[in-house]
Amino acid sequence: NITITDTPTDAQLAAIDAATTGTITVSGGGGGGGGGSADPITGTAAQVVSTLQGISNHSGSVTITDAPTVAQLKTINSATTGAITLSTANGALSGDSTDIAAAFAGTVTEHTGTITITNNDYTTAQLKAINTESTGAITLSTTNVALSGSAADLVLAFAGTVTEHTGTVTITDAPTVAQLKAINNATTGPLTLNDYSVSLDGTAADVVAALSGNFGSTYTGNVTITDTIISAHDLNSLDALTSGKIDASSVITITGSFAALNSAYTSEGIIGLGTIIIPSSNPSSVSDLNALDNITTGIITSTVQETDISTLTSLTDLNANNAYKITITDSSVSAAELNLIDARTTVNIDASAITSITGNVDELKTAYVSTGITGLENEQVTLSN
Repeated sequence: NITITDTPTDAQLAAIDAATTGTITVSGGGGGGGGGSADPITGTAAQVVSTLQGISNHSGSVTITDAPTVAQLKTINSATTGAITLSTANGALSGDSTDIAAAFAGTVTEHTGTITITNNDYTTAQLKAINTESTGAITLSTTNVALSGSAADLVLAFAGTVTEHTGTVTITDAPTVAQLKAINNATTGPLTLNDYSVSLDGTAADVVAALSGNFGSTYTGNVTITDTIISAHDLNSLDALTSGKIDASSVITITGSFAALNSAYTSEGIIGLGTIIIPSSNPSSVSDLNALDNITTGIITSTVQETDISTLTSLTDLNANNAYKITITDSSVSAAELNLIDARTTVNIDASAITSITGNVDELKTAYVSTGITGLENEQVTLSN
């Protein structure tokens, strides 16, 4: 064994270390680039490895001036508890996940270079540790390795730029929507959940992304969506992903085609729906609107497809709240029919095509003073009594 009473340089310590197999104890203190147990060490990875050999319990800072290999960084990390600075942080690393995780085990400058994991038995804990210490792209040489762990750990394991994983993933606790979405986005492999009946809440888009994976069993949990505006298509997509109930009571407005809306409102799996808005670019027939009116107490906003009086008079408004945009193209109408249609909507009716109107005094007065009927001006008026 050798005891050094002053502070050697890195080169001196490396030379002494090369000449002995015994333990080197540095008792001297002071400044310089020395190799005391708490003194800073600076040099290439090879020089730092050589300097640290034979020094027990080194706790000083270490600066590596070139790009170390996995083996070198692992050796340095195991030989010191001091902070390690990588002067070249973007050096590529390749090796076994156990070695790479050990290389990053200490306090190391954030690594930014690429990492290739060459083994086929990496774990969630190792991927998490590697991902935490590096912002570089991580390549998995074997992508179908089975992984298991808590949702939080799996999210961190996949958090960086990682090769798409294709193996089985087992989540051992109850994930949130955000966690399940992140895991789903990172793997195409089968997902096994600890509990398929856990309730989820979030936007419909996020829950759909969370539940769109390759699950080992049918998801049975209830879902509470937080959207205030949603398309019936998105809601139906979510409904297909769980056998549980979907609480849509937060939705103020739902849009979509009649087919999509009818599917959402008649589904036993969706509860709490209210107002309907059908895009003006997609006018709805009277029969479709009546069908929707029969299954919701919410407001239905839509352009009515038909324009003839005989069809429009069959329009229903069971809750006296629908906002139907109606245009009448008949030139001759009765005031009673016009008033009936006016009562079926809360928005103005375009009656500008009418040239002749028939009715008794009360019916005609009601039609002409209504603020809901527009376009009446120079019609031929025929009193029926």
